[in-house]
Amino acid sequence: MKFQNGAIMKQMLAMLLLVAAMLSCNSAGKQSAENETKPAGLMMKEPTEAEQREIKADVMARVAEIYSLVEAAYRSTADMGPDVDIDREFCTRSWCDLRDKVLEKQRRTEYLCLDMDYWVMGQDVDRFYADSFEFVGFDEADKGRVIVSLKVHNMDSETPVELELVRSDGEWRIDNFKDLKYDIDFRVMMEDYMEEDLDANSERQ
Repeated sequence: MKFQNGAIMKQMLAMLLLVAAMLSCNSAGKQSAENETKPAGLMMKEPTEAEQREIKADVMARVAEIYSLVEAAYRSTADMGPDVDIDREFCTRSWCDLRDKVLEKQRRTEYLCLDMDYWVMGQDVDRFYADSFEFVGFDEADKGRVIVSLKVHNMDSETPVELELVRSDGEWRIDNFKDLKYDIDFRVMMEDYMEEDLDANSERQ
């Protein structure tokens, strides 16, 4: 009788351990899925003053590095533009995926959205460089998203620009460009373009 009770207890314990393991795996899988779909840059708590100073220094160094490399890429190919996808190097996957969808739709419908280069703020490139980098602050709705202002010089023209950056793939990456001179929000512009039913218009033509 004692042997039977002991065997039953062992079976019950094994079943409990199996159930606990299944619950743990389910919880871990759910948490992993949440992390994958969590918007880039989202930070729920306000950074401390020390964290803000560290973030500011890190972001400003990163933006200066990005534009130094971008300027070099444009100089190396004269007016033809870089021979590498600089968006993939310095922008978020979310930005690149949206841009790729826009470019594909442009090819399919022949309706333009991106008729200028947001890196140089123009259609052509000559004597391009960026300066006057300033840390504007943290996004009010998302403290993990930061805003940096700068001036882009190209073709004897100066354009004030704002960048939105988030932490992505372990580093600060650009998630949006804004042309303050002509009030162009490039992410909003591309999102609006993707919502337009241009395929039907193209077929009618």
